[in-house]
Amino acid sequence: MKVLKKTIIIDLKDTEEEILKKIHKNARWGIKRAKKEGLIIEENKHLNKFYPIYLKEMKRYKVTPYSFENIDKNKLVFIGCLKNNKLIAGIVMILDSKTNLPRIEYHASLEEYHKFQPNDLLYWSCIVWAKKKGYKKLDLGGHAVNPKGNMKGVNRYKEKWGKIFSEEINVSLLEWIKFNLMVRSKFCLKIILELKFLRNNLKGLYNIKNKYLEKK
Repeated sequence: MKVLKKTIIIDLKDTEEEILKKIHKNARWGIKRAKKEGLIIEENKHLNKFYPIYLKEMKRYKVTPYSFENIDKNKLVFIGCLKNNKLIAGIVMILDSKTNLPRIEYHASLEEYHKFQPNDLLYWSCIVWAKKKGYKKLDLGGHAVNPKGNMKGVNRYKEKWGKIFSEEINVSLLEWIKFNLMVRSKFCLKIILELKFLRNNLKGLYNIKNKYLEKK
C-alpha cells in the first residue's frame, strides 16, 4: 500500500545569504524585526522553561502533549528564543532515523510575544544551526495532507520557507488505514495521537524506572 507524504525540505548546500534570498519576503522581514526587537537565540538551555510553553500551546491546539522526559530523551538540539532574558519561544529538533536529517519536531511560543516575530528568528536559527553542523538538508517537520482547522495556518507558515516535497511511500495495510483515518477524521486523529502519546510516555516511565533500579 502507498500513502502520500508531504513536508518542507530546506536545501542547505547554498550559502546563508543565498538561502535567505530564497525564503519569502515576509519571513525575511520577520527575522529582521526579531533582531531589531533585541530577541536572542540560545542553544541547549532552558528546556525546562520551554516545557510549560509547549503545554500551553498543545492545549490551545487541543493536542495531547508528550512528556518532558520523552522530549528531552529524543532531542538533537533545543533552540530557545529570549526577550529581556525571558524565554518566549523554542524549537526542539530531532534526528529522523529514516532520512538521517534534522527535523523540527516540537515548536511552541507565547502568543503575547508573536508581534516580535520569535518564530521567524527560530526557524532561521534552525537553518543556520543545521548548516553549520554539516547537514545537507533540513526537514521542517511535515506538511499536512488535506489540512483542517489550525493545520491550514501551520502549512501556510511553513510554505514561507521552502517548497513542498512530496513522495509516495510504501506502508503496511495497518499503517495505510491509520494514515487515511488521520487525514479524513479529526476524531480518529485525536484517538491515534492519544495512543501514540500513551505509548511514548510509558516508554519514558519504563526508562526512568530502569535508571532508578540501576542506581539502587
